[in-house]
Amino acid sequence: MRYVVVMLILIAVTLMPITAHAQLVVVKPPINGACWGLWNVTILPGQYLVIHVLSNNYSLYVFTPTQYSDWVSGGGAFAVYAQYVVDGEAYVVPLPPGQYSVVLYPTPCGVGVNAVIRVVDWPGLV
Repeated sequence: MRYVVVMLILIAVTLMPITAHAQLVVVKPPINGACWGLWNVTILPGQYLVIHVLSNNYSLYVFTPTQYSDWVSGGGAFAVYAQYVVDGEAYVVPLPPGQYSVVLYPTPCGVGVNAVIRVVDWPGLV
């Protein structure tokens, strides 16, 4: 099963013309009462962030911890990366080494987000 998932991610990544560059993007603050999925990740040299959305469509925001804190506080914040992500697709985001808060927004409150967020070594994606 794990092999199948890795192969599907490799195929999806190969077919998608996604090149992500870490540049600051202004992100509007969350709407009052809105919910989101949050993953805290650490990227080491030679690693990549992989997002595989299994259902629904979301705005993907990648923040540093300070940027995330600013965003949650209701202020407009800069994000290291922002993109609209869609159901069934996988995305590879190369980032410089560091700690990041990965957000899928908005999500239904009280319901788990059906997505896989992983940090992987390239090209193995293991």
